Amino acid sequence: MARVRVQHWKESEAQPLLRALRAAGHQVDYTHEPQSNVRYIRDTQPEAIVIDLSRSPAHGRELAVYLRGTKSTRHIPIIFVDGEPEKVQKIRDLIPDAEYTTLAKVAALVKRAIAKPPAAPVVPPQMMERSASRTTAQKMGIAANSRVALIDPPGRLHPRTRRTSARRVSGRRPTRSFACHGMVRSRPRRVRPSVAEEAKSGLAE
Repeated sequence: MARVRVQHWKESEAQPLLRALRAAGHQVDYTHEPQSNVRYIRDTQPEAIVIDLSRSPAHGRELAVYLRGTKSTRHIPIIFVDGEPEKVQKIRDLIPDAEYTTLAKVAALVKRAIAKPPAAPVVPPQMMERSASRTTAQKMGIAANSRVALIDPPGRLHPRTRRTSARRVSGRRPTRSFACHGMVRSRPRRVRPSVAEEAKSGLAE
């Protein structure tokens, strides 16, 4: 019986996958909360990690990329289940030595992955490395000539930028809207003069 960690992003749809693994005799750990994954996997060291790609495949991809980039979890076999072929192929390009299967075959693939884990696991580039050549606008999904709304922006804006609030975003609908409520206004810090500078100033007077 192997200890298997399952990541499925839709709790109500995870049961068939969990049943298939338990029916094969595996001890299955599951949570749909992504923030607990990395620490839990690092601390418990499961024998395999099963990531469902039918929901939020980008989340599953980045979880796998992070695990491969971490020395303490790099050796753990990763099995991806289901997903749209085009999106699965993009993940294959990043992590070619992971296992890719369907729900019907997942139990057999988990057994094979545990028996023959990658000898030298591929370490794909992290997300920021993959997007290093992209501009900030591209990373935010803003196409050329787009109309963008900044809602309640902090600080000063360029003179040609019109300040607005959520209630005033009307008329021509912007392509992208970004709320700025959580941003912190940058203020110059007042630096207290040193004792020597104060003394010098007093002598000058």
